[in-house]
Amino acid sequence: MHEKNLFHRDIKPENCMIDSETFDLKLVDFGSTRETQSKEPYTEYVSTRWYRAPECILTSGSYDKSVDEWAVGCILYELLTARPLFPGKHEIDQINKIHNIVGTPDRELLSFFRNNPNPQITFTFPRREAQDFKTLIPTISTDTADLLKKLLIYDPNNRLSAKEALLHPAFELIHYLHDQWISSGASDRFSIYVRNSMSQEKEISKCGVPKPIKQIKQPIVVAPLANKPNHNTVSAPNKGKINKNVRVLNLGTWARKKHQQQQKQQQQQQQQQQQKSLPRYQFHNFAKKAPFFLSSRPPKLLV
Repeated sequence: MHEKNLFHRDIKPENCMIDSETFDLKLVDFGSTRETQSKEPYTEYVSTRWYRAPECILTSGSYDKSVDEWAVGCILYELLTARPLFPGKHEIDQINKIHNIVGTPDRELLSFFRNNPNPQITFTFPRREAQDFKTLIPTISTDTADLLKKLLIYDPNNRLSAKEALLHPAFELIHYLHDQWISSGASDRFSIYVRNSMSQEKEISKCGVPKPIKQIKQPIVVAPLANKPNHNTVSAPNKGKINKNVRVLNLGTWARKKHQQQQKQQQQQQQQQQQKSLPRYQFHNFAKKAPFFLSSRPPKLLV
């Protein structure tokens, strides 16, 4: 899209659709799209707040296509954790949450914000140190943490472009599988080939057989898709024809469902801990008062 001199300006999970048959990602809702060569200022109130880049909030419409990369970084974090990264309640709260994670921008960028101010926003920028995404999400690889960091940089000029992000080491396994797909001459689509390769990798790991796929020092973390997401059936393109039976997964729906599952697991763990804290001799007093109710054998201890 950026190569065609267009930027979306409203990338969010609800606008990212996945074809459940081919696993192809489709971007929808181009109502806010602009040409990259169009003149500033752009509309200030653009993009959904949680995925809005800081320059959209702090300036009077001085931004470019890098706002899309910021939104992609927010979505990547949400896919890895099943919760939004910057769930601001309003613009001031939004920039404050960004500031607490990304840290204080340098003086040059601060002067840019002051020279192109948004008259409705006033923020003092207290001193903050940037947080490490590897610390925020301990389960991800170092390469994935580095990708998040470079997508979520305050300065839009230093933010990764879409092409640079695709070439990042975090996707090294995907690049390797793509080369294998080309050399094998497989008739399946690449997305299906990747899914099948990942499934074979898991089965081989269970059997204890050495993995045939090249070992990566920092493997990519792939967020699992829900088996049966709660969504409506919509039409999607498939080999030039419209198939009305193709089901499309909404990333926003998946993230919310994943968060609900995590909450349910936490509640179950709390209940198990409460049960473990019960006294071991739970029926001791009852056995003395009503021995006729119990068998002649001594009661078993409850562990």
